[in-house]
Amino acid sequence: MIPTPDQILLLRASLLSGQDVATAWKAWRERVNFDDIDAASYRLMPLLYKNLRRENIEDELLGRLKGIYRHTWSRNQLLFHEAGRVLKAMNDAGISVLVLKGATLANSFYSDAGLRPMNDFDFMVPLDEAFRAFEVMNLCGWDCAESVPPKQLVWCSHAGKWTNRNGQQI
Repeated sequence: MIPTPDQILLLRASLLSGQDVATAWKAWRERVNFDDIDAASYRLMPLLYKNLRRENIEDELLGRLKGIYRHTWSRNQLLFHEAGRVLKAMNDAGISVLVLKGATLANSFYSDAGLRPMNDFDFMVPLDEAFRAFEVMNLCGWDCAESVPPKQLVWCSHAGKWTNRNGQQI
């Protein structure tokens, strides 16, 4: 998906430094109603908050942006804790796990767990360990939310959504 002109301004305000941040932020604020932003733009709010703070840019929205950042940080802490529990159980069962997508990015490229909103945790196991991995997931309190039989899940590129008693997804 190609970013819209408004999203490009928001990216510039979130990632650049110096006068470029202030210019992009001012232009974005003039063009966009904060209460009507799209989901892709909303995902940038924690990063935007940190960049505006780093650049000492004051705005009446900073309090709301801080709240979004703190919410993202809190959710990610809970997700990482639960995912760590599952990964340890997989390791204890002798199952190799490759962590994918957001969790890897958050850990490797972001300086702060609150900068990358995540709703789930993706990982991959060897095909011949898939059924054992399903058993470990169940032992950890996770249930597959898909209506596809486990035998078919093994062949899916994205095995399915697993949900725990807290509504978290993995």
